Order: sequence, then structure tokens, then C-alpha cells
Amino acid sequence: MNASQSISDNHVSGGLLDGYLTPAQLAEQLGVSLRTLSRWHAQRIGPRRVTNGRLILYRADAVREWLDSSEGHAPKPEPRIREVRR
Repeated sequence: MNASQSISDNHVSGGLLDGYLTPAQLAEQLGVSLRTLSRWHAQRIGPRRVTNGRLILYRADAVREWLDSSEGHAPKPEPRIREVRR
């Protein structure tokens, strides 16, 4: 990697990685926690992501597509278990 490219926990810039967001950047822009992004990934309801070893990146175009596809859809409520009174 040359001096014009940098990767850290909070920033991706330069050359090949232009157009990608780190989890910290995406969480900040969406106003959610890193844990929420991780949970969305596990539940397969979040934006697609790219991994290379431990490096996780979100392609900005994929995030926009995910946001567009989510437009107008309310989140599915968790099923509630009601107690039966006897």
C-alpha cells in the first residue's frame, strides 16, 4: 500500500478502495451501532459487505441499493409470547 492509500478502523481512502465504507463509517452515517450492523449481517437483513481476512468493507453503491430496497417497508415486529392466564 502506498502513501496515498490508508486503511484504519475508521477510514478507507485512496485508489482501489474508493467507494467503500468501513463498518464504523457506515454505522455513523446510518446512526446505528457497530453491533447493529453485525446483527443485521447475521440475520441477513443488512447491506451486503465485502470481507478480506479481518477487513470488512461496505460498497457504497450496495448500501444505496439496500436503502432503496428498504424504502417503504416497515421492519417485521418480533413475535410476542403471551402468557395464558388460568
